[in-house]
This record gives sequence, C-alpha cells and structure tokens, in this order.
Amino acid sequence: MSTGELARERTALAALPNNANTQVRTAMLLGLARGPQDLGRAITLLEAVLKSSDPAAIALHPLARLLAENYTERQKLDAQGERLLAQAQDGQRRANELQEKIDRLTEIERTLPSRSTKAAPPGAAR
Repeated sequence: MSTGELARERTALAALPNNANTQVRTAMLLGLARGPQDLGRAITLLEAVLKSSDPAAIALHPLARLLAENYTERQKLDAQGERLLAQAQDGQRRANELQEKIDRLTEIERTLPSRSTKAAPPGAAR
C-alpha cells in the first residue's frame, strides 16, 4: 500500500468501533507501516485481542497469535540488523584508522635516509 492508502485506511479504522476485529485490522495496518514503534503498537493491540474473552476475539485468536509471533520475530531481526550494522561501521572505522597508521609509517619510512648496500668491513662495530 502507498503512504496515502495507509493514511486513508488508518482514518477509516479510527472511525470504526474499537472491537477485536478493528484491533486486528489496525495491527495489520501497523505491521505494514514499517516504523519501529508501529510494530510495538501492533503487538500491544494483538495481545489485547489474545487476552480478551469476547467470542468475536476468541475467533480471531489464531490470526492474532500468528501476527504477534511474526511481528515479534521482525522486531528481533530488526534489532539484530541494527547491531550488525553498528558492528560493521565500527569495523570499518577501525580499518580506516589502521590504514591511516600504515600510511603514516610508510611516509616515515620514505623520509628515512637510505641504507648503503655495501657490506661492513670485518671487525667494524654495528
């Protein structure tokens, strides 16, 4: 769904009475939005449906459970992806720092006077 379609659907759902069906539909809509806080809100709505003893909510329990598990797993994967990205950025930063050190050492080596290639006479101090 496009951003406009998501906004229209969100407005339409807000006008409906707050029942289990509307909560599941809203959770599904939040699952599409891809915002980090949206998944948390969707899981909260689904948990409310799962705790409800209303017959309409009980009929939606399998769907709500499936969606809640899916969204929870997505949250975990998003967090893991963020950790891996941070590690990759840290590794790249360290690699850049090491390359700079190597470049500085190479520059120092270039500025050193060259050594003579003659063999030292026997008995000469080193």
